[in-house]
Amino acid sequence: IHKESVQRLDQAFRALELPHDTHLDQIRLRQALGVYMMIYMLGGNFSVKGPVGVLRAHKIFSDKLKDWGKVQEWMHSIQVRIAPARTFEALNFTSASRVVEEIGRKYGTYNKAECSRLKSELLEIESTKAGRVRLADFYKKGLTGVFEFNEKMDYLRTLGALDDSDPAQPYVIVPNYVNARPNCLIASSFYAVCCRNECEDFMGALEQ
Repeated sequence: IHKESVQRLDQAFRALELPHDTHLDQIRLRQALGVYMMIYMLGGNFSVKGPVGVLRAHKIFSDKLKDWGKVQEWMHSIQVRIAPARTFEALNFTSASRVVEEIGRKYGTYNKAECSRLKSELLEIESTKAGRVRLADFYKKGLTGVFEFNEKMDYLRTLGALDDSDPAQPYVIVPNYVNARPNCLIASSFYAVCCRNECEDFMGALEQ
């Protein structure tokens, strides 16, 4: 996993045409880490080269991702903590590699907050049936909220997230939807970052 992180950081540096021994200020380091984070969130599926093309791709990516600003803030907080700007010479590829290793280690914590937001968005429109949202309200929420909520009925049924016991009034099952595999980030060839199954905590307490 560490080697994969370093390889992707190298990919970001090469795409921006930055030699490993380049002395970086905080702004350039942040830019390189932003490109790394884009590659991370694309699961390594990135082949654009050259600073102009990379920055254009980064702009398109950041415009599409609604919470990119929050991702950047979170990543920058790690950057400041791991690679503070003590001296200009201290910031280079080695500094950045320490930051990306910590990003990979801590991203699950950031994702946990995102999962809580996803759950909260759905529970704001919870129906009288506990843990369920009317399908019509689900789609309506997707038009104005942070999350898109645009999955088709057949797809929701395949996920096990559709309660259509009453065909006239279908519901989305909140925990099944939140924990569904498509909500995972396939960030690595070794692991996926998913929402934690909160039921496991309750089962652990009961088993204890």
